[in-house]
Amino acid sequence: MIDLVRMGWELRAPVLIGYICIAVMSVFAAPDRPDNRSRLLLRGFVLLSLAVLVVLRAPIFFLNVPLNIDEAEFLANAIKFRGDMNTWLSVDTGSAGPVDSFPLMWPFLFGADTGFAVARITATVLLAATWLLFWSALARAPSSVRICSGAALILFLGGEQSPDFIHYASEILPVLLLMCAIVVVLDAVERRPSVARISVAGLCLGLVPFAKLQASVVAVVVGVILLWQVARHARHPFRSAVWLVSCACLPTVVILSPLALAGGLHEFWVRYIFWAKNYVEGGWEALPASNTLPLPFAALMGVLHEHLIVGYMAAIAISTTAAIAAQPMRVLARDHEARRMLLKSPGAARLIIVVVVLGVSVGAAAAPGRPFHHYAYLILWPLALLAGLAWSLESPRSEGAKPGHWCLQNIFGVLTVLFTGAFAFSEGRLIFNPEVTAVENIFRAGQLLPSPDSRRGRMLVWGWAPELYVWSGWTPATRDILTYNEIWPKPNREYFRDILMADLRNNPPEYVVDAVAPGNFGFTEPEKDGLQTFPELAAFVSADYVLLSPASSAGSCPRVFARKDAASAIEKRYAKPSRVYDSSAREVSPELASTSSVVDNLTFESCSDAWLPPDGQIGELTVELATAQAIAAIEILNTRGGVEGNRASKTIRVMAYQGDDMVMDKEARMLRFPYATDVAVPESVGPIDRLVLRVESYAGVGGGLNEIRLRKR
Repeated sequence: MIDLVRMGWELRAPVLIGYICIAVMSVFAAPDRPDNRSRLLLRGFVLLSLAVLVVLRAPIFFLNVPLNIDEAEFLANAIKFRGDMNTWLSVDTGSAGPVDSFPLMWPFLFGADTGFAVARITATVLLAATWLLFWSALARAPSSVRICSGAALILFLGGEQSPDFIHYASEILPVLLLMCAIVVVLDAVERRPSVARISVAGLCLGLVPFAKLQASVVAVVVGVILLWQVARHARHPFRSAVWLVSCACLPTVVILSPLALAGGLHEFWVRYIFWAKNYVEGGWEALPASNTLPLPFAALMGVLHEHLIVGYMAAIAISTTAAIAAQPMRVLARDHEARRMLLKSPGAARLIIVVVVLGVSVGAAAAPGRPFHHYAYLILWPLALLAGLAWSLESPRSEGAKPGHWCLQNIFGVLTVLFTGAFAFSEGRLIFNPEVTAVENIFRAGQLLPSPDSRRGRMLVWGWAPELYVWSGWTPATRDILTYNEIWPKPNREYFRDILMADLRNNPPEYVVDAVAPGNFGFTEPEKDGLQTFPELAAFVSADYVLLSPASSAGSCPRVFARKDAASAIEKRYAKPSRVYDSSAREVSPELASTSSVVDNLTFESCSDAWLPPDGQIGELTVELATAQAIAAIEILNTRGGVEGNRASKTIRVMAYQGDDMVMDKEARMLRFPYATDVAVPESVGPIDRLVLRVESYAGVGGGLNEIRLRKR
C-alpha cells in the first residue's frame, strides 16, 4: 500500500500532462460525423478517463485519518446500521440522510470491516458513475464537446486536493441520483421516455431527500420538469404521470413504513426535518452576519473559495458565457427564421432546463449559510452540463454548414481543459507519511480498545469523535453517533438526553468514552462540556462503570469507562505491570518518567499519551511484573506522533526474562496505528517477570509506542 501511495504521487504530474495532451489531440482527431471510428475513440477515451480518475485519487485511499469529520460519522453510521437498519430509530444521521451511509456497508457482505479506505474507494466509484451519466447526458453533443467537458471534469475531480472536498461527502450520492434523473429529462426533450426510464428517474428522485435534504429542492424541480415532459409526450399522459409520482414516492414508503410501525416517525421529524430547519436558520459554524454581503452570497463565496474549485468554475463560467453569447449573436443577426429555429431547437431546450437546475442548485448550496467546499458538488455537475450544451450550440449541424476542427466550440473546450489542467497541476498535493498514517488493511478495523473476550462490543462516545468507532470497529451504543444535541444548550436538549439515556439503559455498552478533551474536534473543554455536565449520564456511569485509567482524570485525554463486568474480564485477561520505565534514557526527565502511560488502557493520539524517544534516536522500554506470569502474547499499539502524524516504529525487538535469564528474543514488524501488533509468546517460555521492548527502526522523525497489553495465557 505504501508503494501504491508513492507511485500515485510520482505519477501525478505525468498523468496530468499526458491526459491533457491526449484530450486535446482527441478533440482534433474526432471525426465530424458519428461513425465507427468516432465510437471507438470515445470508448477509449472513457476508459482512459476513468483510469486517470482512479490513479489521481489512489493515494488518499490509504490514508487512515478522516479528511473531514463527517467521513468518520458516515462510517460509524454504517457500523450501527449493520445491526439495525430502521433508519432514525437506529441512527441519527444529522443533516445527511441514512441513504448516504448505506453504500459504505458493502464490505459487510463479505464479513469484512468498513473504514476510511472503503469510504474513499466508494466515493471514487460513485464519482465515476456520475461522470458516466454526465457523459451519457451529452450523448447528442459533438464528440469534441464530450471529450472537452469530460476531460475538464476528470482533471478537476482527480486534481482537487482540498480535504473538505475529496472525502466521502454527503453530496456525492444525491448528485449521482440527480444526474441519473437529469439524463432522462434531457433525453425526453426529443423522444418519449420509456416506462423503465420513468421508473428509474422516479426512484432516484425519491431517494434524494433521504440522502441529503439540502438537495431535495433540486429533486423537486427536476421531478416537475420530467412530469411535464411525461404528461406532454406520453401516449397515456395521466397513467404515465401517476406512475412517475408513484415511483418517486416508493422510497418514502419503503423507508418510513418500518419506522412508522415501530413508532419512530416523531424521531424522523425531530431529528431530520426540524433539525435541518434549525440548521439552516443558524447555529454551529454558520457564517456571521455581514453588512456588505447577504449571508447566502457570502456562504457561496466561501464554498467556492479554493484554488482549483474557483479555477475550474471560472473557466467553465467564462467559456459558457462566451459560447452562449457568440452563437445567438451570429444567428440572430442573420434572419428571423434562423432565430426561430435556434430558439425552438432541442439544444436550446436542454440548455434552458440545465440553467433552471443550475440556478436551484446554487440556491441549495448557499441556503445553509456555511462555507463548506463539499457543497460545490451540488453546483459542479449542472455547471459542467451547461458548458457542454453551450459549446454544442456552436456545432454547425444545419444543412450546408462547414464543419471543422477549429470551430469555436473546440476552441472554448480546449482552452477550458488547458486552464483546468494548469490549475490542477499547480494544486499542492495532500501530503502525509504513508509509513506512519497509511491503513494496514483495507477491510479490517483497528484494535483501539482492549477487548474483554476478543470480540467487539458496543460503546458510547460522548463528544464529537466518531473516528473512535471506525478505528476500533466497535458498534455505537445509541442512535446518537455524535452527542452535540445533548451538549449544546438548545431548547430541545432534554429531549435528546432522555432518548440517549433510554438507549443506554435498554442495552448498556461495554465502554463509555468521554471524548471531550483538548486536541479533539468540536468539544475540547471537559469542565464545560464533559460527561459530568450531564448529571443523569454521570450517575449512570458512576453506578455501573469504572474508570480504566486514573491517569486520564487530569482531563488532557479522553476518559475511558468500562462496565464493571467488562473491566473485571479485562483485568483477568491482561497482566498488570508493576513498573514501566525508559531503560535507554541517559537521564530521567519529566517527559521520559511518564512511560506508565503505555499501560494505562488509553490509546488516543489526540493527547500526550505515548512513549516517544527523542527524535532520531532508538529507544528501549522495560516492563516489569510484580510476580512471574505466563504470558500468551504481547499486544503492542504503535504511535502516530499525535495529530502531526510524523513518527512511528517500524520494527521492534521483544526480549522476555526470567530473572536475569533471557527466555525469548523476537523481532516483529510493527503495524501502524490503530492496528495492534501481536507478538506471540511460545508456551515453552514459561512464566516471565520482565520484558524489554526495543525500537529497532522507525519512520518519520522517530519511533515510540502508544500502548502495551500483556495477554495472560
